[in-house]
Amino acid sequence: MSLYRISDPILLSWFLLTYPQMAEIASGTAKLDDLYRVFSVRFEDLAREFILLKRPIEFETLGRWWFRGEEIDIVALGRGMASLIEVKWKDLGKREARRILRELEGKARFVRFDGAFRFGLIARGVEGKEELREEGYLVWDLRDFLKRGKAYLQLKTKVEELLEKPKSDPWRSTRRFRSCLRGGA
Repeated sequence: MSLYRISDPILLSWFLLTYPQMAEIASGTAKLDDLYRVFSVRFEDLAREFILLKRPIEFETLGRWWFRGEEIDIVALGRGMASLIEVKWKDLGKREARRILRELEGKARFVRFDGAFRFGLIARGVEGKEELREEGYLVWDLRDFLKRGKAYLQLKTKVEELLEKPKSDPWRSTRRFRSCLRGGA
């Protein structure tokens, strides 16, 4: 675990895939098993952007947390509420999702925060997602990313249509202002 993250995808691939397997690549025996590591790191970034841009929860500060070997992928702090979210690049069954959430609840005792905690999970897929939500957990998967994306695109399209078809002449006030400068009314 490191405090620093490589944001450039090419450099990330080099350090996670290519460099550790230089001998295997040269001999033609390299495997793409470590590709999972690249996806998992990039998925954490995507999950953070999902929370930041789509705002499915209220927060004032967003970041990561670590202490003595414990790590929480996303911590969203708001007024009196901290949302602790674990990110996994895999399809989770109900049992595994619950285990991850319980572990996250255990990590909360190390987080210094005067307020309530909510616990969440973002994964490639989550079996029993609705059931977990009904129990008060924050749970999203890739399908939620896409749903919110469609809504955003629809809204963006409507705004662009409104901007393309103004109800009045947008230059009218400018022409009126210029005529005043020239002495007209």
